[in-house]
Amino acid sequence: MKRGSEELKEHMSKRSIERKSWLSIQKIFLTKEELYDLYWNKKESMYKIAKICGITIQGIYYLMKRYNIPRRSIQEATKNNKPPSSPFKKGIYFGYGFKKGNIPWNAGKKRPEISGQKQWNWQNKKPKCIDCGKSLTVYNRKRCRKHFYEYYRGENTSNWKGGIAYLPYGPEFNKKLKRKIWERDNYICQLCKDVILTQTKNKFITVHHIDYNKLNNDEKNLISLCNFCNSSANTKREEWTRFFQNKINEVIYNDRINKI
Repeated sequence: MKRGSEELKEHMSKRSIERKSWLSIQKIFLTKEELYDLYWNKKESMYKIAKICGITIQGIYYLMKRYNIPRRSIQEATKNNKPPSSPFKKGIYFGYGFKKGNIPWNAGKKRPEISGQKQWNWQNKKPKCIDCGKSLTVYNRKRCRKHFYEYYRGENTSNWKGGIAYLPYGPEFNKKLKRKIWERDNYICQLCKDVILTQTKNKFITVHHIDYNKLNNDEKNLISLCNFCNSSANTKREEWTRFFQNKINEVIYNDRINKI
């Protein structure tokens, strides 16, 4: 039965169970004289009275209504409980008063000229691609999308390593060796821990060279990674090398235990 439902009320009335008063539940022991003295004579707010009595403000509202104690007006309530003065008042800025006759700091000064090409959102004359002359939508670029990808390749990229990506793999790095590494790692990417049993276009499992040397095809230098983790490991190679060297020791140790 839900609290306050008709079913609960019928159940209590049939068994002559008396309902507890709201005051007994809240444990309010405040007489009319005490409440009147706190509210009118000592000018305490209802919130502060509730805090003193250890009850909610709704309890004070209930007692004020029950004892027929009149409420103060807004002017009377805020007369002695004004908030602290704020420095952001009229004529005051960061605590410094501005009086009549004072000279403002920017008197006689002109704004710098930012019209035309100096303006950040200049649109009348958009920049053009230095290769094909096409108008650009992005102001901080020199090339269009097509020529941007054509230019930033090879030696022009920040991650250029002398063209080692085009070097061939060793002859022993074949499908048989790859399958052996995948079976050792249980077809699990050792970085994101995803199990990849089927190869799809979006996500597939690969074999990563820990020291980035394509000719070093030792099993201790090979680890299973998905295509996303393999591409992310192409930056900060020294840090990734140290990370995967520690990781491969755990993988080989776990593989030996499983074989026992």
